[in-house]
Amino acid sequence: MTSNANTPRPISLLWTLTLLVVMAGTVVSMLTSLAWWMGHGMHGNRLLLHMMASGLLVVGLPAYAILLVLRSGCCGTATLDRGASLRWAAVLLGTLMIATMFLCMLPLLATPEQAFMIQMHGWLGWSFAVTFFLSVLRRKGV
Repeated sequence: MTSNANTPRPISLLWTLTLLVVMAGTVVSMLTSLAWWMGHGMHGNRLLLHMMASGLLVVGLPAYAILLVLRSGCCGTATLDRGASLRWAAVLLGTLMIATMFLCMLPLLATPEQAFMIQMHGWLGWSFAVTFFLSVLRRKGV
């Protein structure tokens, strides 16, 4: 989706701000999860920073999705190019990433299922990050 000349300026500013919030949350989440991927536990200040960054994603991702709809002409017959497909794939992966951790916080799962959901959270998180940054690079024409 290239820059739309008909997009109102406030939406363009919100888009930029939302993009920066999601980028910041994603980068911090990726960096704080590296130790976990190398076999070390996620605890202490690393976990606290990871959880703080998740707040940016929990707020920023829905705003990102809403702005995607508004920027695409809302209810028009917008075509879904590769960049738009990547952006919507990132929204889907990010939503699943958030949902897996949310399920771990509910008293519904036993310990083995929680461990599985944490594994899924990690894989979905990195999948989201790669897809999100590819969509940003695609938008910039890189």
